[in-house]
Amino acid sequence: MLFPDDTNFSSPSSEGGAFERLKVPYTYRSECYHFAKKDFSKQFAFIYASRLEEMLKLLEDSVQKKWGTEMPIKRLADLREDCPHKCVIIGTLFKHQELKPSILREISEENQLAPQPPRSHYTNDNDILILEDALQRIKLVGKIDVHSIVTGVVCAVMGKFCFTFCEAEE
Repeated sequence: MLFPDDTNFSSPSSEGGAFERLKVPYTYRSECYHFAKKDFSKQFAFIYASRLEEMLKLLEDSVQKKWGTEMPIKRLADLREDCPHKCVIIGTLFKHQELKPSILREISEENQLAPQPPRSHYTNDNDILILEDALQRIKLVGKIDVHSIVTGVVCAVMGKFCFTFCEAEE
């Protein structure tokens, strides 16, 4: 043994030369570091999905009035690049804003990191508009005034926007 006076090790057995591990009492004291309850109430996916399903019925009527009954209404997952037929897609608009406040700001303030600077506005010319349904998302491109549209609006798109009970928008 290297340290003959050390009582934390037992002497090696004569057969294999291995040490026998001593038993040490252990008390688990990590309960205070566990979450008692996970709160997912600030998640909005369920609300957006429910709104989309309810608005689909209303929008189908508006689509038929604006673009006719022969225009097929498809989901984003049904779109194919190799089959470029005209169709209508219905989804929820999401406005991706670079300057929008984020959870990272709250975390940085909690951990005393350098916070994001406060802003007088959150729009930018680089903002993009995304149409999403329950399964996929697609970036909308073209002559779109991104600043006139807000996140969370359910609409139909076929080169133009069609909102419920509204005239088709360019």
